[in-house]
Amino acid sequence: MKKLLSLAACSMLTIALLAGCTSPAAPAAPAAPAAPAAGAAPAADAPAAPAGESVLWRFGHIVQEDHPWHVSAIHFAEQVYELSNGRMEVQVFPASALGTEIDVLHGMLLGTAEMNASAGTLEVFAPAAALLDAPWAFRDTEHLQAVLDGEIGQRIFNELESAGFKMLYYIPRMPRNLTSNFEVNHPDDIVGINMRVMPSPVLTAAWAGAGASPASMPFAEVFMALSQGVIDMQENPFDMIYTGSLFEVQSHVNLTEHTVGTKLFLCSVRAFNNLDAELQSVVLEAADRAQNFAYQAYLDSRTDFTQRIIDTGMIVNSNVDRDAFRERMMPAMQEFFSPEVWDLFLEIQAYGQ
Repeated sequence: MKKLLSLAACSMLTIALLAGCTSPAAPAAPAAPAAPAAGAAPAADAPAAPAGESVLWRFGHIVQEDHPWHVSAIHFAEQVYELSNGRMEVQVFPASALGTEIDVLHGMLLGTAEMNASAGTLEVFAPAAALLDAPWAFRDTEHLQAVLDGEIGQRIFNELESAGFKMLYYIPRMPRNLTSNFEVNHPDDIVGINMRVMPSPVLTAAWAGAGASPASMPFAEVFMALSQGVIDMQENPFDMIYTGSLFEVQSHVNLTEHTVGTKLFLCSVRAFNNLDAELQSVVLEAADRAQNFAYQAYLDSRTDFTQRIIDTGMIVNSNVDRDAFRERMMPAMQEFFSPEVWDLFLEIQAYGQ
């Protein structure tokens, strides 16, 4: 299969991606740095660059170049370059070329990367960030936007900033669904089945509560793990199922729609503070422009990726007892969260009702 062939040539792909990065003259991707302890304070700021000096930021993410996240990242980079009259450049590294999501987040704290797209993975640095990808937190995209654009969202972003990450803009995500090679209608159908979840302790707890045997795994490893039978199921939105070619190794997508989430486009506080006032204004203006662009990219992709999944021939199973999954997961999530984060989870659920 094309995917297996491409994986067999992964070293060549990495070289090609680095050479073909959207910004010119991309440096070689740095090795993943030794990870600081979770929740550790960010490294001390280096002296700010002298006014007028050019600046280069490295932006690593995990998706392919045809994904809306990447398209949005390129738009942000173009706006930065234009608004700064070429003084500042953002090089975008797709497809985990700078490492896994958690690698890049650690690199942002250590100064080996400046930007990343993340959400629930951030919970290892800021516990409230788990709510960004928590099952059953958000009813729909409108609920998600209302929370993130309001006082609750600001509380979460403030916690992230204290941990060293500055939220610039966000993009909503399609609901997460469970893929498998058999029909899943009820939690009883997945008891003891090995599955992948993204590196998020709350998702691990939730799916264990539903009866599965979950393990966290970087997205770049999911296709091979499914093809080799290391795992039998995984959960992701349609866009990730399609761009990751998971339809080649999974026959069913079961509409659990357990998570309506988002992706935050972040820079390191350290990198932002090292900019002069002019370039800080450039970054914030570019982020404002990118926010509108990202939301439109999300809207355009919803119908597109739904149709692409249908066209692959995957069986789209809508006969899922979502209430049963919710009832199994909620006690496990309450046990996992601290009382403060659980209260915030309930506050999010109740928002706008």
